[in-house]
Amino acid sequence: MATATTTINVRIDRVTKDKAQKIIEDMGLDISTAIKTYFKKIIQTGSIPFTFEQKGVMNNPRYLARLKKEVEWAKKYGKRFTSAKEMIDDILG
Repeated sequence: MATATTTINVRIDRVTKDKAQKIIEDMGLDISTAIKTYFKKIIQTGSIPFTFEQKGVMNNPRYLARLKKEVEWAKKYGKRFTSAKEMIDDILG
C-alpha cells in the first residue's frame, strides 16, 4: 500500500535558500530529500537534531539535566581518590 503524501510550503529568504541548496546539491541531494531526511531524524531522535544555544551549551536545559544525572551517578557509584597520583595509578592499573 502506498503511503499518502502531503505538501509543505515554507517561506524563506532567497539568499538562505540558495546557500542551503548549493550545499545540499554538493552532497548529491535535492532540497525535498534533505527536508525528508531532516524530518526522519526528528522522528528517530524525538528532538530537533541540533541545539538552540544562547551563549553556549550550559543554557540548554536537556544538557543540564543530563549533566546533573551524571554527577549524581558519579557521587553514588564513582571511585574517589585522595590524590591525582592515586587516580593515575588506578587508571594505569
